[in-house]
Amino acid sequence: MEKIQREENIVRIGVLLKQVLEKQKQKINEVTYGCVKASDYEAGEIIAKKIIENKLV
Repeated sequence: MEKIQREENIVRIGVLLKQVLEKQKQKINEVTYGCVKASDYEAGEIIAKKIIENKLV
């Protein structure tokens, strides 16, 4: 089985960004009917993808 390596960086975030991460994690939990408990990493990757696709930055 091939192990997927992911690149991680440790950063300090503000209160608003933490709220966004928590909201995304709640949405993941709702959509998966409580079967998936997403990490900050996973929630952050989803948010980043949305920002890039919608050219918000």
